[in-house]
Amino acid sequence: NLDAAGGSLPMCSCPFPGMNALLVAKPDAVFAYDPDEGNMSAMPLDGQKLLLEQFKSYFVVVTKDDATPSFTAGPSSMPKQTVTVVLAQKAMRFIAFGSQFTDVTHVVPAMRRIYLVSRGGADGNTVLFELREKPLTERLDVLVKKRMFEWAAEVALTSKAAPEVTAEIYRQHGDALFEKRAYDQALQIYSKTVELGLPLEPSYVVERYLDAQRIGHVAQYLKKLHEKEMAAPEHTALLLKCYTKLKDFTTLEEFLKTTPPQQYDHATAIEVLESAAYHGLAAEVAQKVGRFDDYVRISLEQFKNCSTTVEFLRSLSKAEAGRILLRMGRMLMRHAPKETIALVRHVTDGAAEDFQGPSIDELLPVFVDDPSQLEVFLRSVLLDEGCQLPHAKAESLFPTLLELLVKSHSIASDASEASRISADIMRLIRQYPSDAALANTLMVCQTYGFVDGFFYAAEKLHRHQLLMH
Repeated sequence: NLDAAGGSLPMCSCPFPGMNALLVAKPDAVFAYDPDEGNMSAMPLDGQKLLLEQFKSYFVVVTKDDATPSFTAGPSSMPKQTVTVVLAQKAMRFIAFGSQFTDVTHVVPAMRRIYLVSRGGADGNTVLFELREKPLTERLDVLVKKRMFEWAAEVALTSKAAPEVTAEIYRQHGDALFEKRAYDQALQIYSKTVELGLPLEPSYVVERYLDAQRIGHVAQYLKKLHEKEMAAPEHTALLLKCYTKLKDFTTLEEFLKTTPPQQYDHATAIEVLESAAYHGLAAEVAQKVGRFDDYVRISLEQFKNCSTTVEFLRSLSKAEAGRILLRMGRMLMRHAPKETIALVRHVTDGAAEDFQGPSIDELLPVFVDDPSQLEVFLRSVLLDEGCQLPHAKAESLFPTLLELLVKSHSIASDASEASRISADIMRLIRQYPSDAALANTLMVCQTYGFVDGFFYAAEKLHRHQLLMH
């Protein structure tokens, strides 16, 4: 791009790598030109430009007043010139140094210094001046004291200051805005520490806004912490409490549906939602994050979705479903016995050596409140359609089913039912002819007065003396 206003005098232009620009000193200002965009910006500086040099993120300009004569006879009346050092970045221009010198002939950036060659000594002798850059902490203090917080933060970031230093600048900037009750702008500044991962204690910001009763701002800040995966469990709890306090169900629901699970503490979220009576959302979160125990518990306690819960458990691994059944199976058995029995059979169905599901013995506590359903279940395992269990496992369950059947026989309502149960008992007894099984049969049948089983076991065990009493 061509600039119709013209170029510069000799020694009044220089490249400026920090901005990827060419600096050109003209009578009214120093201009920055981009190769593609042309004139990007200008730094107004009065006076005729004599020299222009670049040093780090600064440019150095030597100017003289147009009314100043270029030459006189005495040294004390030699031309006076102003040397200005400007800190220049894309979003800032700051005069870092300015002073008058006599007849500056050279500006030399070298050895991390700026050297000025001047003929301002006694009798016009040449003098070398050295300008040193202040330490970073001093430079930042100057900007902060002048309340130039944005420039201070930019200098800290570009100079790779310690994170604690940069965070402190943002804190002071946020505090200054907060004191003016510019709560939105202050929150934007505080939030930059989160975006940049700077060590500003979140409780500091949260407490300031809580004290001012700005719940909405607290929620915005905490949400930012979650987005950057910097939130602790207490932050999750407070964020959800803010949403519930604000009665902002839509935002609460959106947060839980769109926020990746790794960005918040699962147990805390479920606990807060339940305490606020958002049981549906609590169940959704539990299912989403894989806390299936909580999902089943909420579904049963709050919604009584027994059949649906059974189907959900069927979708899990047998080991996982069995573990949850041990905790919640008794409630399921009370409300959906048929479906629960089928589920128990499903999760215990496996004979391979690498079977990872629970054993039938482990799930017997599910039936503790309902012996009749335990009888139905064991019948289905040991009697109906033939037993599919290994013989040793089946024999370990045999005494339990035998006792249940003999009890049912003793309270049968009529002769027909008693006869049917008696036939089932004898069929079960004949399936397990070992001495241990027969000994159990003898004891159970004697206890409950089931004569046919007692005589059968005594005869098989050759304990004929028992038959004489």
